[in-house]
Amino acid sequence: GATRHDDATNHVYKLTIPKEGRTTKAAWYQCKGSARNSNTLCKVKINVTAARPTPPTPEAKNKCTAGGEELNLSASPQLPLTFVCPNDLPLKPSETRVYDNRDGQCTNEVDLSSLVDATLSGTTQVDTLAPGDTTYTLTVRKLPPERALLCYRCAGQSASSDSFRKSRNPDDEADCLVKVTIEADPTSTSPPTTPTETPSTPTTSSAMSKGSTVMLYRNIPIVILAAGAIYRI
Repeated sequence: GATRHDDATNHVYKLTIPKEGRTTKAAWYQCKGSARNSNTLCKVKINVTAARPTPPTPEAKNKCTAGGEELNLSASPQLPLTFVCPNDLPLKPSETRVYDNRDGQCTNEVDLSSLVDATLSGTTQVDTLAPGDTTYTLTVRKLPPERALLCYRCAGQSASSDSFRKSRNPDDEADCLVKVTIEADPTSTSPPTTPTETPSTPTTSSAMSKGSTVMLYRNIPIVILAAGAIYRI
């Protein structure tokens, strides 16, 4: 409740009203002359305002809450991506690595820089998140020449061992998958197409050799055709 500190020597009085549970009201005090028969009065009105309600803790966007979940998100240079891994589901792999998800399995670990010009950073905000929860921000500096499919894991402790992870089906993991799509740069140049080789037309000599036989008789070349006719050349 409210408390008052009196400094009678200096006639200074301090009223303290805590914020918790405080409602709007008016408090009155009266100052009276020190003489016994003094009719001098001074009324003091103190307006007490209700305390502002405590704002609710903001919900973390794109937060993994349990293993088996899957978040399908996107990122671009204009829209950095944030996601949250809880304390009991730490991030896999490290911030400079990522899973190349072109095969849809979220298991092929590579350098993040090999897929896209981007960085991942993590911060823990104790005042807005549950203790130990970490918010990760993926900042894309430049769109890749072709669409990049990334994947992160908020990994369950039971699946933290690499040998154990490889022995299991990815669908059976106790992980929350964060799948990120980064579209290709529309201004990038497409790779040149390989020209199609046109089959060559056989020459007369090569065409003649099909179904025919060449033999030498007294230094005179003779061609025996498939039909059996004999011509001297």
